[in-house]
Amino acid sequence: MLGHVGDGNFHETILFDGAKERDEVAKCVHDMVYRAIEMEGTCTGEHGIGLGKKDVLEKEGSAQSSTFWVPEGTEITTEAKPHQLLPSRTWIITEKLEELSFFMTQQDINDGHKPGFAAAKFVCHPKDDPSKLAFMRIYRQIPICGFESAPSSIRASQAVPQKPNRELAAFKELKHLACPVVPQLLGYQEGTQGDNEIVPGGYEISIVWEKVPGEPLSQDYFWSLNEQQRDRIREEFRRVYR
Repeated sequence: MLGHVGDGNFHETILFDGAKERDEVAKCVHDMVYRAIEMEGTCTGEHGIGLGKKDVLEKEGSAQSSTFWVPEGTEITTEAKPHQLLPSRTWIITEKLEELSFFMTQQDINDGHKPGFAAAKFVCHPKDDPSKLAFMRIYRQIPICGFESAPSSIRASQAVPQKPNRELAAFKELKHLACPVVPQLLGYQEGTQGDNEIVPGGYEISIVWEKVPGEPLSQDYFWSLNEQQRDRIREEFRRVYR
C-alpha cells in the first residue's frame, strides 16, 4: 500500500495470478471503495474515476440528497452519563449546517453491505442557556433505495442494531484522556427511531460537542490558500500539539 494518508489518500497495488484470482481481487477493490463511502469518504481523492468506479461515483453523488428534516426549535435531550461526568441536558436546534446521506440498494445489502445512513450537523444550545452555542450531529439509519415511501411496517423490517460510531468513540476517548486541544464532548444519546420516523426501530445517535472560537478549516478552504498560508497553519498545529 502506498499513500499520503495524512490528507486521506492511499493507493493499492494488488498483485494477482491472472484470471483465476481476478474476481477475488475485483471484489476486494469493490469492498474497499464501498467501505470508504460508508465511512463518509470518497471513491476518488485525487485521480479520475474510469469505468470501474462509475457506479460508486453515482452512489457518492447521491450523498447530497436530503433524507430527514429537523426543524429549528426541535428539542433533543441527552441523558446523564455519570461515568463520563455528563449531566442530562436538553438542547434546542437553531440551524442546520450540512447533511450527507449514503444510500444502499437491495443488491448492496445482498452483497453484505450495511444499510444506508444519514448524518446531519446542526448548531444548537442548551435550553437553559441560549448563549452557549454547541454543535450536534445526528446519525440515522435510512431505508434501502426504493423503499422510502413504503409502508412503515416494511421500512421497520429493515431496522438493524446500532453499529459502533467512530466519531462518538473518538469523543469518548479524548474526554477520558482529558485532551485539552480538542472540542469537549457535552452529551450524546444512543437510541432507536420512533414509529413515525423514516426507519421505525432503526438506530439513531445524537452527539453534542462544544463550539470553540475560530472558523473550521474545511478541505476546500484549506486548499484554496497559497502554500505559505498552508504552511503557517501546519506550523501552528505543530506548536499546539507539542
